[in-house]
Amino acid sequence: MYKRLILFLLFFISLNFIFFNGVKAVFASKKEEQKTFYNTDIDDLISEMTLEEKLGQILIFGFKGLDLDDEFKLWLSKGMLGNVKIFLRNVSSGDQIRRLTSEIWKKCEESRLKIPPFIATDVEGGMVDHLRNGEAEITPSAALISATGNVEAATCAARIIANNLLIAGINMNFAPCFDVLTNIESRVIDTRSFGSDPDLVYKMAKPFIVEQSRVGIVSVPKHFPGHGMAGFDSHLKLGVVEMEGAEIFSNHITPYIHGIGDGIIDACMVSNILYRNLDRNFPAVFSPAIIEGILRDRLNFRGIVVTDDLEMKGAEDLIQDPLKEFIYAFKAGADLFLFGHTREKQEKLIKMASGLFFKGVLNETELNIRVRRVLYLKKRYTLRFKNCRSSLNAREKIIEENYDRLKDLIKSGITVLYKKPQISSVEYFSELKERGVRGVVISPSSRFTTFARLYLPDWDIIFCGYYPSYRMNKSKLKILAREIKKYDFALLGFATERQIPWIKLLKRKKLNFALFIVDHPLLSLPYVKDSVLAVTSYDSFSPAVDALFYEVFYGGKFKGSFPYNIRY
Repeated sequence: MYKRLILFLLFFISLNFIFFNGVKAVFASKKEEQKTFYNTDIDDLISEMTLEEKLGQILIFGFKGLDLDDEFKLWLSKGMLGNVKIFLRNVSSGDQIRRLTSEIWKKCEESRLKIPPFIATDVEGGMVDHLRNGEAEITPSAALISATGNVEAATCAARIIANNLLIAGINMNFAPCFDVLTNIESRVIDTRSFGSDPDLVYKMAKPFIVEQSRVGIVSVPKHFPGHGMAGFDSHLKLGVVEMEGAEIFSNHITPYIHGIGDGIIDACMVSNILYRNLDRNFPAVFSPAIIEGILRDRLNFRGIVVTDDLEMKGAEDLIQDPLKEFIYAFKAGADLFLFGHTREKQEKLIKMASGLFFKGVLNETELNIRVRRVLYLKKRYTLRFKNCRSSLNAREKIIEENYDRLKDLIKSGITVLYKKPQISSVEYFSELKERGVRGVVISPSSRFTTFARLYLPDWDIIFCGYYPSYRMNKSKLKILAREIKKYDFALLGFATERQIPWIKLLKRKKLNFALFIVDHPLLSLPYVKDSVLAVTSYDSFSPAVDALFYEVFYGGKFKGSFPYNIRY
């Protein structure tokens, strides 16, 4: 009897052991199945990663064409590349860019660890908008936003940009510009800057960071410690800034101080400029003194540091080899390394960068720190981004509502730079019409021509081009010099330095003219008093040009405030 009882108890215990361990195994199996990037500890994830996968997370590459080629697909699906940069050349329509970004996300999902990508682009508003071929609404330039003096205009523009990026499938924006414009020769920054006052720059740039963060898009303010004091283009050469360090801090770094203090900056881009009084030897992108010394230690920045494109001449003029550029930028403290164009350079990094750690040239512990920063940011942003993309129809409605409001708000940003008549522009042009004045419009773009035909249907139009070749410009000037006697008044659309000879011709021929400045207003400043009326929209796209013509011919009040404290 006791034997039977013992056998029964043993059988019962065994059955319970099998049952509970079976249940435990099932739950463990389900838990394993449910393991995702988002519920895995970052340090555990890093411990699972190969060296090549770690490197993939800190590289960001651009490519040519409208589709990924097989090599790019392989890099993404194998985790050898974790981030992609979209340029204007990669966009042809809204459907196309959505298909492209979907494929990038899909290829990353196919990788072993399924880490989502950062897909970055540049959408600042105005001239710098790499989605503008994709049918997305173009928002006004930073200058026009600031000229309104209205933060609501900045907020509307920010919401449009954020939701356009969301719909396109892009979750990182190399914007807004934190550059404080203090150099009249700064052609490459110009109206991309919100102003010459660092507090105004931050005030108008802040809504862009807030609205993008709201939908899971990482903002990357640029170009630390500042590009607005430079009278050269770092795309084209390694330029040197001689400004005193104290002035750089008190003026150009101030927007970053505000943003870091407010806790809203999770990433920033460092420039390819050499600041002689901050680091005598290296541009910011290769400078431990600037990245670690100023940005990390002095400003206490804990986000990711993104290099400006290391294929720009500002970087390549000093260090020609991409592997050496990577070494210098890594040792300086950068976290995300942008190589935007050349496949051969990208292939070299993919094949050879891991060897730098095996040989001890670079430290894998330092690599882990950079990977941790990137993964932390991906955890914070990409799930929010995915969730927000589930309601794209609502997003389109937000864009439409804000665009309608923005078109009205920016009218108050149209700015008079010079006005000779004592009467309003509306009255002045009405008088010209009543007197039967023979007028000619000298147009730099098809958009400008469209509005000129609408508002001045009886005037002749000569198309001179936005940035015509020297030979074409010379030919057009000869034609106008012969034809000029037919006209009593000219309206000149000013966009670039190529229109300066047109101003000089009109002045020489003693023909009254108005300047409608759609780009580079700083470049026009020496010539505005040669005109009867000089007015600027700060950029050459809609809705800025629409607002310019409307204010001249219907509004006439010109409430815009020039945001740059620069004199020529």
